[in-house]
Amino acid sequence: MTTRTHSEYMTDLNQQIDEAKKRIRQMKRIMPGLYPEHSEYMDAKRDLERARKRFKNANQDWTNLGK
Repeated sequence: MTTRTHSEYMTDLNQQIDEAKKRIRQMKRIMPGLYPEHSEYMDAKRDLERARKRFKNANQDWTNLGK
């Protein structure tokens, strides 16, 4: 089992956030009137919120370690 550094973990979370944002932008472009109710859009929004929450928590944990 390999251990990731904080930097690697944060980079991975940033990539997840970027991918979710990209999926949301694509949905808005492809189906401008339909996207809010579309299941793929809802999945992308949920993924984005989860990644943002994990990013925020990881940052807080890292900050608390330094205290």
